[in-house]
Amino acid sequence: MTEAAGPVWRAIQTVCGIACNYATYVHDLKDNVPALRAEMYMLREKEAYVKQLVRSKEAPHLVQAQAVKEWLHRVHQLYTSIDEVMAEAQEEIDHRLYRCCFPKYCCSFTRVGKKVNKKLEEVKQAIREGDFKEVVERRAFIPAVEIPQPKTFGLDELSDDIFSCIRDPDIFCYGICGLPGRGKTTILTKIHNMFCHQFHDFDKVIWVDRLDDKLIFHEIMRRKLEIPDEEWRRSTRYRESLILHYARMKRCILLVDDLELNDLGTIVQWGFPCGHDFKILFTSSLERRCRVVAQKTFSLELMPRKDARLLFVLHARQDLKVSPSIRLHSINNACGRLPLAIVTLGRLLAGQPPQEWERIYKVLKEISLPDEFPPMFPAVQVTYNALPNEIARACFRYFSMFPEASNIHKQEIFDLWYAEGFLGGDGNGDTYSSIDGSPGEYDIVETRLRGEIILGFLKQVGLLEDGQSEGSIKMRKAIQDVALWFEREKGQMR
Repeated sequence: MTEAAGPVWRAIQTVCGIACNYATYVHDLKDNVPALRAEMYMLREKEAYVKQLVRSKEAPHLVQAQAVKEWLHRVHQLYTSIDEVMAEAQEEIDHRLYRCCFPKYCCSFTRVGKKVNKKLEEVKQAIREGDFKEVVERRAFIPAVEIPQPKTFGLDELSDDIFSCIRDPDIFCYGICGLPGRGKTTILTKIHNMFCHQFHDFDKVIWVDRLDDKLIFHEIMRRKLEIPDEEWRRSTRYRESLILHYARMKRCILLVDDLELNDLGTIVQWGFPCGHDFKILFTSSLERRCRVVAQKTFSLELMPRKDARLLFVLHARQDLKVSPSIRLHSINNACGRLPLAIVTLGRLLAGQPPQEWERIYKVLKEISLPDEFPPMFPAVQVTYNALPNEIARACFRYFSMFPEASNIHKQEIFDLWYAEGFLGGDGNGDTYSSIDGSPGEYDIVETRLRGEIILGFLKQVGLLEDGQSEGSIKMRKAIQDVALWFEREKGQMR
């Protein structure tokens, strides 16, 4: 009898033990879940404090410390796993009576209880690890070199919006659209320079003018990604893979001026990755193209009248009061409130007497063009007609032959102009390297002097500007479109 009672007694002890353990578990679980929630709240407060501390100490030469970056990454992973554990724990608490009635399900409470206790300790450990002595560290390399840019008007708010949106992790492609001459290149340059002065997470900021030459694109990527020369020479057939390999080691943003519809696919084919750490910001004159390609689009509206006045006065170098009959809104309307047209017209009228202002304004007022004409046409036509002679006008039209927005070395232009006969050559394409000044021979000094005078005048009236490389010049696409129209008209008259 006693022997038979032993197993029964042990079974009773086992059941009572399970019941006591379960009761203890339920009590501990009900206490640990609120404790975990409280620790999670403290962790989120710690995370917000660390992020705020980083922002307060950010600078172009300082970046978020690697230890802080890794800690934030672990915290975000912890949030995800804790959400799952909390859901399981709540289910256990809600069905505690059911679990008690069916002991075979009781083993689940041990598993969930251990998970809650483990996560509670992990959260406490993360809070302790969030006490950093230094939250920033010196940047190992410079992401971008500032591009010289004159004073801008009316672009600060939009450029700040674009710069802040670039940090959005869910968007990798951004577009800026606007009429030709509205200032798309200007605002892209302004944003590029913001990467030199404001805090950001990108290791490299890469500027590309055009995407019509694969070799030029590859060379730009090689220099910006710092690919070793020896490795570059060995990989002539697999340079896209090499660019992709080195680009993935860094966070990069690509700035493209005047993107075409199919250029995004071309960028990927040529080796630039797209995604969270690799972003693209481009400009386009066509809003439809911009909205098709970009995940987020920013539109450049017409320039506000107040900013148009300030820009015009800056380049005209005198107040509009010198000619009362030319009211501000008339000048703005004549220029279409396009910054490039305002700059061109302002430089043309700089230092001119009121009578010349009246004459130019009347000419602008009489110009009536179909909608398909470039919006820059009136201002450029007036400036073109005001050039001192036919040689200067021919030199201006000559830029229509180059690819859009090309950076062209001055000496190359002088050689071509001489071969065309614009600078004293015979116009048959024969040039010589001699500089002794003998008749019919190529005098480098005299040719360069004549070319500099013409280039200087074209730059003075805003038809040309300095290129990105030293000793180079370029013509804006909006002006080049008008130059191409003049060249076609001249060809039809011949």
